[in-house]
Parts: sequence; structure tokens; C-alpha cells
Amino acid sequence: MKRITFFLILPIMAHAAGTDWSNQLFDQRGPRAALSNPAYLAEETPTAMGFEFAGLGVTASNNSFSVRFWNSRIAGDEFWDGSDTWAILKRIPAGGFSLAADVDVPVLGVRYRNFALNAGALAVAHANVPKSVAEIALAGSNLDTEYSLDDLIGQSLAMTDASLAYGHAIPQNYLPELSAGVAVHYYRGLVYTDTRNSTAGFEVTDNLISGSGQFQNIVATDGSGLGADFGVAATLTPDGKWKAGLAVQGIGAVMRWRVNETQTAHFATSIAGVNLDSLDKDGYGDRVLSHDDSTIKGGQTHLTLPMTVRMTGEYEALENLRVAGIVDALTSDSPLGEKGLEAGVASEYMPVRWAAFDGGILLGGEHGSLFSMGAGLRFRNYEMDLNFSSAGGLGTYAHGAGVAFSQRFFL
Repeated sequence: MKRITFFLILPIMAHAAGTDWSNQLFDQRGPRAALSNPAYLAEETPTAMGFEFAGLGVTASNNSFSVRFWNSRIAGDEFWDGSDTWAILKRIPAGGFSLAADVDVPVLGVRYRNFALNAGALAVAHANVPKSVAEIALAGSNLDTEYSLDDLIGQSLAMTDASLAYGHAIPQNYLPELSAGVAVHYYRGLVYTDTRNSTAGFEVTDNLISGSGQFQNIVATDGSGLGADFGVAATLTPDGKWKAGLAVQGIGAVMRWRVNETQTAHFATSIAGVNLDSLDKDGYGDRVLSHDDSTIKGGQTHLTLPMTVRMTGEYEALENLRVAGIVDALTSDSPLGEKGLEAGVASEYMPVRWAAFDGGILLGGEHGSLFSMGAGLRFRNYEMDLNFSSAGGLGTYAHGAGVAFSQRFFL
């Protein structure tokens, strides 16, 4: 196996936080600000119209192996010994070995004063292999042990998202500034696959193996659905240095899909189990092990996209230095992420008026942790950002990586 100096980024607006999350925290001028919180559209900008042109964001990671570990213990030319095997197994969490990848492609965004229209594409993939599979493959089975395959999951989703948003300032006497916004999304599904184990496991006793299981794989295309976002934003102090926002994303977001086919595979041993010493006998395997496959064409299924509660805060520490924090609460599991919290803090520094540098750390979510940093250009009529991220650690201790590029024009 070849050594690697960094993990390859796998080609694969919903919730998932990507490589440019720190940059997006400070973007309240472009059309994509509405995707974070539509209330940001009420903020006055130097220009009346803005355009977001095609960009790209890609992030991929695993939950077990860093680049350093891969190079030193897995990718060498020598055969693995017992210490290598157990070092590999020790790195895999009890929940299994996971891979996650996401690609975000902003296609076009247009903002005119308080309105914004955004169109883009998103693809995500997630797979989890039970730790028991790795244990059997690398170390063999143990006697009088039950092995479960319940954690076997594979999901992928490719879709487009078109949204229209509006933000409005609310007159009141309590805060220096208060605004609210709403956005409506139309989702168009391209591909959705879901592979999982319904009930699968087996037990090893002496020289016998017994067990049963069922696996199901759904392949769907041609999906569609609607969803909505609502948000509020406020300037908390008269000097404008403290700001906060609250948004609920993906309200009522459900996609209905046309199913191409549903494949089901079932296996089971006989009550007596499989005697390993008898496997070489003619016809023995057919007598003690049964399996059948079935494929059903057509049908429909639905996919509920996660509703996310997003809280943000920002402080202008200096005229050229801003610090911001974010907390996302994902309310359900989906291919876009697992139920739970993501929290991060980031800063943006502008040494000169036309250049910006940002960076931060985000904890939680599909990638575990993301260390992000980037640089951008800031002119009255043009902005550009390039961001890089490292998942799970820095340098050779990283478990994955990402890159993102975006640009905006203003009139």
C-alpha cells in the first residue's frame, strides 16, 4: 500500500457545516448570507445588488485513522504483526469505522436590497462499518462471542436547492437594530440511496457458527420537496459591536422520492449452526445455510430533512478584528448529519481594507471537529475567499481535509 502525505478529498444548503463555515459566519453582505439567517438581508450594504457566482466546497474525513497513523502502521510494505493489528482495532471506536464526505456547489446567487435568490447543489455520503467486521477480518473470531452488524449503514444524497429569502427591519424602541427574515426552499432530488441492516448478527461457539440477518438497499431518483427558514437578528449595543442571531432552518422540509428499486438480502443458518469442520463436504453448505435475494421495482419513499436551530453571536473587538460564535442543534438524523450539537468559534482579521484572514474551530457533526482557516479579498465591487480545513487534528494528525472557494460581485 502506498504512503500518503494527506488524505484525498473525495468527490461527492441544507445544514451540514463545511470547510468555509468560518468565512460564512462573517458574510452578511452577499446572497448566501440568507442561507445562514434570512434576517441578515435587512442589514444595509454599500451596494444595492450582489451576485454569487459558481464556487465549490469539499470536505471528507474518517473517524479512526490520522495521516501519521496511516503512513506508519497501515501503508508500509511490511506484513502486519500482532501489535499492528491491535493498534488498528484500538483506533476504531465501539460504534464502528465511519467515512463522511460532502460537496457544496453554489451555482448562482442574486441579492437585491432585502431580497436574495440562491441556487446550488449538494451531495453527501456517509458509511459506517461495525467494529466487529474489522475484528473478524483482522484478528479472527472469538469463541462464545456474539457479533452484531447493527451499525452497518451506508447513505448518499445528491440534490439541488433553490431558495427565495427576504429580510425586514423591525421598528422598536428596545434594541438599536432588530430584523426578521424568512426563506422558502424548493428541493429537487437527484439520487438517494440508503443501505442498512435490519437485523443481522451471528454467534461463534466452539467450531459452530449460527445466525441470521437481513439487509435492505433502497435506490431512489426524482425527488422533490419544500422547506422554510425563519430568523431574527439584532444589534445589542449602541456602538454596534455586539450582534446576535437566531434562525430555524428546514421547517417542514420533507422530500418525496420515486423509488427505482428496493433490494432485500436475507441469510440464515440452520438451527444446528454451521460446523466449520464440515465445510469441505459436498453439499454441506447448501444444507445448513439458506439465503435469498429479492428486488421490488417502483414505489415511493420520503426523506425528512433535519430541522436545525442556529444561534450566532458576533463581537467587534477592534475596527479590523471580529470574533464570532455559532451553535447548531440538529433535531433529527438524516444523510445531512446526525442528531446533536455543533459549536464553533472563529475570528476575522483585516490587516488592510482589501484583505481578510479568518480561522476557527468547529466541534461536533459528521467530521468530529474542523479546524478552518482562509484568506480573502475585499473590494467594493468584488470579494473572493479561499478556505482550507483539517478534520480531527492538524497536519499529519488530521483525519481528513477540505477546501472551499467562493466569489461575489456587487453593483
